[in-house]
Amino acid sequence: MRKLVLVILIVLFSAIYYFSNVGNSNAVKNSVSSFSELIKKSTTTQPVTGSAPEKPAETLPVKENEQGLGALAPEALKKWLNAESVWLNSTRNNTDEQQIRFRAQAQTLVLVQLQVLRDFTLDSTRPINGRILSAYMITLNTSPDSKEILFEVAKSDLPDHGPILPHSEAELKHTQELAIRYMEIDELFERAKTD
Repeated sequence: MRKLVLVILIVLFSAIYYFSNVGNSNAVKNSVSSFSELIKKSTTTQPVTGSAPEKPAETLPVKENEQGLGALAPEALKKWLNAESVWLNSTRNNTDEQQIRFRAQAQTLVLVQLQVLRDFTLDSTRPINGRILSAYMITLNTSPDSKEILFEVAKSDLPDHGPILPHSEAELKHTQELAIRYMEIDELFERAKTD
């Protein structure tokens, strides 16, 4: 705990020094207030070892009761996916609340954003957490456009990661690719029961 406070203070003083040399006094005030808030949180809560830090509010590009993800441009949506996917493995997540929030936000997505999610999901150069979240957001959207996007992801070709040997990286990546497509196929199957 003391080491954390010491590191925070060092970063705080480094930021103050940097911004004072740049001449931006507003940035110094913002840094001081955000680090002060972080120090208060770290001294009032007990740290959980091995978990991600609590999610800062500034990673959310939209507030909960505003227009949702439907108001985001394609690049902002990609940034949102990257930011959200970082916190998926955190032990501090309330998965029930997060799922409710994701469902509500997915309903605001329009065709252009669903296409961005499709491209993000199929981009094998991106981290797998973001791709899975992107595929999941497509499954949560109930608009007629999402059915076509689900179908496009499900029928897409698997990228070649080399020979699939047992316990190799290629085998892991191949399994991840299959899991993404199975998620979309499962949603199509569930919709076929009612539609």
